Amino acid sequence: MGLVKLYDGPAPFTCNCGNWREHFNKFSTQWVIWCAETTCERIALNGALVQVYKSRNAEIFVVPLCNFHTRTTKLIDIGEVDPVNIMQDICKQHKA
Repeated sequence: MGLVKLYDGPAPFTCNCGNWREHFNKFSTQWVIWCAETTCERIALNGALVQVYKSRNAEIFVVPLCNFHTRTTKLIDIGEVDPVNIMQDICKQHKA
């Protein structure tokens, strides 16, 4: 996928999955245990909302990140991890 940046805004809705990490687990075709940042060796405890860097599309995605990378202000290289779009029909039912 490449470079992403953390989404800087409120979540557009509350996820029915319980949290964004569970949302990633439920809708991803990948099993990701480690932080999606390519050089990080920490366990991904969080699902972070991100946007693709330099994309004209404003879509919001979820990627699994460690506690450190969920607070970074730098761009994040997620390598081969495929982010999951947050707009899954089952989750859109509960607006924030």
